[in-house]
Amino acid sequence: MPMDIECRRGNPAYRALAAGCPRPEALSGKPLGPVLLKTDAAMTLKSLVLCSDDKIVRVLRRVLGDLEIEIELCSNSDSALRRLTRQRYEAIIVDCVAEGAPEVLRSARSAPCNKQAVAVAIVDPIIGLKAIFSLGAHFVLYKPVSS
Repeated sequence: MPMDIECRRGNPAYRALAAGCPRPEALSGKPLGPVLLKTDAAMTLKSLVLCSDDKIVRVLRRVLGDLEIEIELCSNSDSALRRLTRQRYEAIIVDCVAEGAPEVLRSARSAPCNKQAVAVAIVDPIIGLKAIFSLGAHFVLYKPVSS
């Protein structure tokens, strides 16, 4: 009988699938049996977006929608900070011209449920990358953003 494993971070099956291994036991060293991946709402990927630029938001909705990643749009840093402490996100995307953007990027790294989230900063080309990466960004998108 196959073992039903919920595929979450920290689970050997998740790590194996994320690493591209054909069989989950490849990482754990223990046979786990056939793996059935749950595809219910618990597996939905979510992103938190702090951006007030409608053009950028449209592009992000289209691109992330194609990847089946939900978007939770925040218009200000206060609502973004509240959400970061209460919910888990796979991606945190911040337009660095937004007021409070540096604090949102820093908080993403310190919130226990979002330590693993990928942080993306949207910046003007004249912004120094060292400062953005020191805030905790993993990736940078330069304006203007287009698909």
